[in-house]
Amino acid sequence: MHRYVIVFLAVVSISASASAQWSSSFRGAAFGIHNTEAGPEEPRTANFSTNWLEARARYDTASGFFFGVRGRGSLEPYTIKEEGYPQLLQYVSPYAGGEVIDRMRARDLIEEAAVEVGWRSLRLYVAPIGEPALGPRPYGVRESSMDLAVSPFAYDIQESFHVKTKVVNAALDMKYFSLEGGVFHDAVSKGKHTSLENGDIDSWAARLTVKPSDRVSFQLSRGELGDDVIHKISSASISYEGPVVATTAMWTRREEFSGSADAIGIEVAVHATRNTISARFENVDRPAIGTAAAQRTGHGTVGYVFDAIARPSWRAGVGVNVDYHTNSRALTGGVYGHKPQTIYFFARVRSAR
Repeated sequence: MHRYVIVFLAVVSISASASAQWSSSFRGAAFGIHNTEAGPEEPRTANFSTNWLEARARYDTASGFFFGVRGRGSLEPYTIKEEGYPQLLQYVSPYAGGEVIDRMRARDLIEEAAVEVGWRSLRLYVAPIGEPALGPRPYGVRESSMDLAVSPFAYDIQESFHVKTKVVNAALDMKYFSLEGGVFHDAVSKGKHTSLENGDIDSWAARLTVKPSDRVSFQLSRGELGDDVIHKISSASISYEGPVVATTAMWTRREEFSGSADAIGIEVAVHATRNTISARFENVDRPAIGTAAAQRTGHGTVGYVFDAIARPSWRAGVGVNVDYHTNSRALTGGVYGHKPQTIYFFARVRSAR
């Protein structure tokens, strides 16, 4: 697997700079974070960094043929402890790379290493590590949540299927809609998240994306993941990305032999010259853990960033995120106290919008 990734990174480096016939783009964000907790019997503090970088390059010909390479990765396996960073009431199941309770796992070292080829409206996506045609884009790269420093509480249900191996997708891209379908291996990373276990293709996914304008998109997708234990994922979302406001509303359901779990959420980011206000509100089915029964919990995160540096291609500033939770007493038997909160103070560098 690693030799494919090395070849891919070499192609990205050469293609992004060797010829003016190539178009290229780079996006990313890095947060240096200090957190503190209020409410629990034993509050925690920690210093860590969440981060990711995405690179793309593409060559188009006059006849309509195109070729492209895509990659995304993170240094979080080296900037976050193996047990994860503190996040009260977060839950990551073994299926999603845990089990982690009241903490959040690191991103994978390599999240995408893909090649795309196509002609006019037809496109083929092949990736030793890549994204299935399932759900909206991952939370870190969505403009509606890119300025929030930490993961959604719906990660286990809503986000954990975005990085798989042996991904092959075929797509029809029209002016107002895209139809994609493909197969892949339901890989999971554990431990430090520097590699994914590999295996045979055992999963499929299909997605319809409707784009009535450049700023508005709606996606509806379905997938069946795994061989021995099959997880069925259903997802729907609608997004708006404007010059001032970006928002995404999402619904995800994961079904398995033991039942189903739903996650509903909305993200909003409002940008003004050097100031960004962000918010994320979620309703998540939380499984039975220890003596606590399964229950639906509510979570809210509000954030603010002031960019001291606002260049055309990148921005740098400082900010704060505050998490708030409902139903915490009933869920935990009072362990977390009254109105548990986690506050994240951070310095942030990101690519410009």
